[in-house]
Amino acid sequence: MTDPLDLLYEELSERVSEDPISATAKAIVLIRVAIESSAKELGLPRSLFLVTSMLATTLDIMASEDTSCVDENFLKEVDVSDLTPN
Repeated sequence: MTDPLDLLYEELSERVSEDPISATAKAIVLIRVAIESSAKELGLPRSLFLVTSMLATTLDIMASEDTSCVDENFLKEVDVSDLTPN
């Protein structure tokens, strides 16, 4: 039997790969959905703690391994001036 989490990951990955919007827009939508859905179960503060913990872990992994394949300027591509506060 396949793990339900793996099935959800595969389903979302497939759906996202089919959509013509930009990768940045997809990331924003997926993060928003993740925060909103987990906030229903955990509350917003704990959901944001979860997201920031995942970010910190990811940054730690990036800092400790060979980052020659990582574009360290990737965040500079995101123009936040047009983003709404919600």
